[in-house]
Amino acid sequence: MNLYEVGVYNKYVRDAVRQGNDLPFGMSSKWEDVLLFEYLAENESGAKKKAEFEFSPTLGYVVDGINKVGIG
Repeated sequence: MNLYEVGVYNKYVRDAVRQGNDLPFGMSSKWEDVLLFEYLAENESGAKKKAEFEFSPTLGYVVDGINKVGIG
């Protein structure tokens, strides 16, 4: 297994902040920025699947970069 760092942001929050609109209910403005999360996976595809399972694209989350940072 490899350790991957995956960047995630929320497109609905990003759009709201940049247009000066109210944030989606229950969301923090921190999601405008890319936040980094670590996942153990066999490959980049596996890391992306894990991130998208935790942060669903249907809720506006976007994976923005995956970097291998080590071997777990």
